[in-house]
Amino acid sequence: MTEAPFMRARSAEQKAQRAEAILSAAAHVLDRDGIEGATLAAIAAEAGVVKSGLYRYYESREDVLMHLLAQDAVLLIDRVAAAYAALPQRNDFAAMGRIFAAECAALPRFGLLISQMASVLEQNVSPARIIEIKRGFLAHMGRMVEALVTAAPSIARADAVFLVNALTHLVAGLWPVTHPAPAVAEALEAPDLEPFRIEFQDQLARSATALIRGMAGR
Repeated sequence: MTEAPFMRARSAEQKAQRAEAILSAAAHVLDRDGIEGATLAAIAAEAGVVKSGLYRYYESREDVLMHLLAQDAVLLIDRVAAAYAALPQRNDFAAMGRIFAAECAALPRFGLLISQMASVLEQNVSPARIIEIKRGFLAHMGRMVEALVTAAPSIARADAVFLVNALTHLVAGLWPVTHPAPAVAEALEAPDLEPFRIEFQDQLARSATALIRGMAGR
């Protein structure tokens, strides 16, 4: 359990520190116990605060996890943008697809949370909070667009915006399929079901490459 650095956050700086400590605690619980185990009570216990105290910073468990997703999205964009900038040649669509897939695979929490965003996380968050979070996404989405058009000048900026959304939806859809429940994973060991055994990074790399190449060919 993480010890709180102060009993009650009073200054703006202390409140920001407490909010960040709650996110760190949520990340630890989520990584350890999965999405169902990341309850508000478990997050509060890990953060060293009473459950009711969390409501001073976040509306709900889903609000906490949405903010955690936003943090991971920024980290993903930072890594992909840096790797794209270092590519030795432009319009290397296969390399771009591989980089995107490798960075997503290296951030499994992002894959898990983005796959839960529409069906779970956005179901218990107020419209005002969703606007706040999505505006934050938009600010960083622009950096991903810039990374794409820099790495692949043959992609129009408007198409790059579409591409960022498409790549995000691709991760959201692929994650649960490539991380099935134990019973499904066991069932898929049947020899005739081999076509359904999909590996996340490989499938994402191939699909992302196809999307990027398709946008460049418009």
